Parts: sequence; C-alpha cells; structure tokens
Amino acid sequence: GEISVKGPLGTLSRQFGTAITVEKDGDTLVFKAVNAEASAMHGTLRALVANMVKGVIDGYEKKLTL
Repeated sequence: GEISVKGPLGTLSRQFGTAITVEKDGDTLVFKAVNAEASAMHGTLRALVANMVKGVIDGYEKKLTL
C-alpha cells in the first residue's frame, strides 16, 4: 500500500507492505498488523507517518548552537 500526506508545506508519500493495514477513523489513523513479522514494523511505520505529518505542517528546522 501507499500513504500520502498533504499539508501547507507540500506532499509526502511512502510505500509500505501489505501486511499492515491502515484505516482512517475520524481524525486518526489506525495501523493493524496482520502477522508477527508485520507487528515488528508496526511502530516504525507509525513513527514514520507521524514524522511525515509533522514535516508537511511544521517543516524541518535545525538550530545552530555556537
């Protein structure tokens, strides 16, 4: 499958395996793993999508410390 995130700073998309299903429930996304192997990737995919959402809304910022 593929998930796309659109925001004021652009659009990001990412491919993911078919062993994880993503369902939209109101304003939240629900990730479900089909088997034990997919369960290991469940948290990683959730974190990647959360970072994608943050990226298209807030962007990336690195502060320089001197």
